[in-house]
Amino acid sequence: MCLQHLKAKKKLSEDKQHLVCIAKKLIEAEKKAEKKRLRAAMSFIPAPDEVPFFVGREDVVKKFLHELQDAGKQVHLLCGPGGIGKSQLAVRLFNTLIETGLYPRAYWLNCQTPEQLQIDYLRIAEKIPDLFVDKKDIKLAIQSIRERIET
Repeated sequence: MCLQHLKAKKKLSEDKQHLVCIAKKLIEAEKKAEKKRLRAAMSFIPAPDEVPFFVGREDVVKKFLHELQDAGKQVHLLCGPGGIGKSQLAVRLFNTLIETGLYPRAYWLNCQTPEQLQIDYLRIAEKIPDLFVDKKDIKLAIQSIRERIET
């Protein structure tokens, strides 16, 4: 009887550990979902999804964040050969800027083509209250949008 009781107790302990493990995973998933909701709420145009295996580059992210806080530097360039993770680094930086609150708003612009860039600028204009742009004069529209978001 004692042996059965010990086995039952051990099984109960294993079950509890399993439930705790599941609960931790659910909590972590909810935290990730909450971060994603926060990013979407704070950005007019959300960035593409991050890859789940972004590892080993946190030092680069910290360096970029430090550089972005330097008011004397307004232009930053991220360049390198294809396939080394520039886009994912940019997505991580974008999301980190929102999560840390360094910037009140963030804008993700797709610069693959001039046409796509124009589309994204116009999408931003639609989200800004009291900003009316003439879509027929795209250069003037983009200038108006940039002036508004840079202030």
